[in-house]
Amino acid sequence: LALGEYNIDAELAKKAEKGDNDSITLLEERKNERAEKDLRMKLFGI
Repeated sequence: LALGEYNIDAELAKKAEKGDNDSITLLEERKNERAEKDLRMKLFGI
């Protein structure tokens, strides 16, 4: 699963570098979701 997530992010990053606004937005959203999940796990164990 983690490898699939990495591949998705890598592909989005390539598109974002070319100026694809949707990819930039989606990449940022995915980054924020991961940070939120990590924080939730750290604080609450869920």
